[in-house]
Amino acid sequence: MWPGPLGWAAIVCALQGLTLFGVEAVAWSDRTDTLSADIAQAVCLCAIAVGLLALAWALINRRRWARGPTITIEIITVLIAVSEAKLTTGYGWVIGVPALVALVIVYRSDQWLSSS
Repeated sequence: MWPGPLGWAAIVCALQGLTLFGVEAVAWSDRTDTLSADIAQAVCLCAIAVGLLALAWALINRRRWARGPTITIEIITVLIAVSEAKLTTGYGWVIGVPALVALVIVYRSDQWLSSS
């Protein structure tokens, strides 16, 4: 059986969190900055990744409080993706498309759940 809208949003959030751990591993191997900048980046990316995994767990368990933080993080992620696409590498769509999908799913999940 296919998961519902919150299940899909949880899957996307979990994949984003796991991807951030992968990005951190790649970023850690490319040590172009000072050590303090690398440590700060590692702490920030790991904190966001753990937060996304916690939100995915909360969405799977249908915790109502998880929708607000998930929507907020996805909006911020879409904005980061747009700025990344415009300013630097042009790979912002890799970040932005999953964030936009999760944003739409979580935002519309109340309507989908009430209609079924």
